[in-house]
Amino acid sequence: LSVIISGQSADRTGDRKWHAAGGMIATGIFLMCSTIPGQGFGTQMAWLCLTALGAFFWISPFWTLPSLTLTASAAAVATGLINMGANLAGYLGNHVTGWLRTNGFSETQCLHFLAACFIVGGIIISFLRLKPKTAESPHEQIIPLQLYRTLIIIRMVEERLAKSHQRGLIHGACHTYVGQEAIATGVCAHLR
Repeated sequence: LSVIISGQSADRTGDRKWHAAGGMIATGIFLMCSTIPGQGFGTQMAWLCLTALGAFFWISPFWTLPSLTLTASAAAVATGLINMGANLAGYLGNHVTGWLRTNGFSETQCLHFLAACFIVGGIIISFLRLKPKTAESPHEQIIPLQLYRTLIIIRMVEERLAKSHQRGLIHGACHTYVGQEAIATGVCAHLR
């Protein structure tokens, strides 16, 4: 539900950055509010439901940001890097949470760490500088050769990632995008 609402609102207002940043910050705040001591079960569940709404609210506007801030080929590479960063965060998040619990931190403190990660992510997004909208010049029009080049760059990055994982240089799960590069290339080319 929140994915649809945020997408429609971001399209209507033309504002992607603050929808993404606000959604991430709201997620962190709602998650922290769910840990306030002395709340009843219903109140805690309401905070967690708001957390879930916030957690999905920022996604739609977020994925349009690379094409709003970068050239088409740079946006394609950025999308791949974001995916790799998300894989790394998924791996490290489990270990950091396990380390926190092993070293005497409470579940509440672990949730505060997770909430802080969302808030920091929102703050980072808030510092993005977006280019003002201008008419597209003929040099910025999508041409097949640019799309193919972007597709090849993504494939090369993903193949190196997979080889590094096979050699044991990347620990934990490694989800590659090999075979699906055309999706990211085509979508990013039209997200302006």
